[in-house]
Amino acid sequence: GSLPTYAAIATHWGRSIERKNKPIYMIPPDLKAFVKEYDDYYISTFSGVDSRRKKDLTKWEAFLKQSEATPFLNRLYELTGVGKYYKTGDIASENPWLEEPNMNSLEFSWFFDPGKDKVLLLADGRETLEIDDTDPAIDRRSDLDPLAQLYQRQFIGYDSKLRYMGMNGEVIGDWNFRSHHRDDPMRPDRLVSSVTDLLQSLRLKPGLKVLVQHGYYDLNTPFYQSELVLAAFPPEIKVPIETYEAGHGIGPEDGPDDKRSLYTRVQRDLEAFYDPPRSAGLVAAMHSPLAEKVLP
Repeated sequence: GSLPTYAAIATHWGRSIERKNKPIYMIPPDLKAFVKEYDDYYISTFSGVDSRRKKDLTKWEAFLKQSEATPFLNRLYELTGVGKYYKTGDIASENPWLEEPNMNSLEFSWFFDPGKDKVLLLADGRETLEIDDTDPAIDRRSDLDPLAQLYQRQFIGYDSKLRYMGMNGEVIGDWNFRSHHRDDPMRPDRLVSSVTDLLQSLRLKPGLKVLVQHGYYDLNTPFYQSELVLAAFPPEIKVPIETYEAGHGIGPEDGPDDKRSLYTRVQRDLEAFYDPPRSAGLVAAMHSPLAEKVLP
């Protein structure tokens, strides 16, 4: 699900040959078939390349000698701007896709090469960091940040006295993704997934309203992965997705100058989704001069 994000970032930098002069909102439908092809190749050909235990290159190296390898690798290059046009016999130092066909976001941020001694910012691939800087997404410092309180007070009207960590601190190394709940309806030892819990919640309460919002340029949480996951839900359960020309977060200053503020658009989308206009009858009832009668 990360390829569309890589394509969006490459398009922003003018590095995507395939997406040149094409609107960003067309990336999901245009890449849908190729993402499916990529996933099929992953299962059949290169799932062993990124094994956490011991890499198995047998199937991948055999695939690279076949005719299908050239158009597959060339499209990865034309979409993302990483690597080069493939020729049989190329080595990994010439084309990162040969060594990392299942390239993750951190690897992409390095291989993309946005400029001398620069790497992409994971939170927003339109921005860069000095190569020796630590990306905030993997920063283990434990600094307190007052911005969370400011956001809560101004955006959602919640005044908290709690203090918040601006960075992840040591929690990155200590985080445990196991459920550990004896009464877990799925499996007590399963990996925690908000997707499973979300599906159960929507089944228990069909009226529950959930809206997923993403930024096209966010390498931390690639937008198309949510589309793939939510598309697998039963047909009677629909979770809408809104995607913006933004990164991991959206502030008042984000977005192209010639367009309305993305921050305002996000607020309007939230209001339209969670606070739809009330019917005239309901409004009249709310302002009725008659006293309410409490029924047992």
